[in-house]
Amino acid sequence: MTKNIFLLIGCLFVLFFANVSDSEAGDIACTVEVFSISDASAWFKNVTGTSCGNLQNQEKMLFSFHPDKKDQILAICLTAISLNKVVWIHAQGDVTGSIVDNVALQN
Repeated sequence: MTKNIFLLIGCLFVLFFANVSDSEAGDIACTVEVFSISDASAWFKNVTGTSCGNLQNQEKMLFSFHPDKKDQILAICLTAISLNKVVWIHAQGDVTGSIVDNVALQN
């Protein structure tokens, strides 16, 4: 239980203090719908209402999960699909195959 609380606090910290605009490195942070999922990657659909890097509004793109966080990201994405919720993601790029390293479930 304590671990889950710290995980939630960490996700909220990233959500509120992350720079949600494009950085010089091409990282992106945006709200997406989990469209399709496998054990190491997922198709996300941008639902922010605006473009997010190269990911245009309502466009889908395939992202890979960070290898060290694969299980946690997969669990959050599966939860989002089952509850019909959107997630906030941070990815290390804005092209197909970019690595997602943070995911947070949203209401």
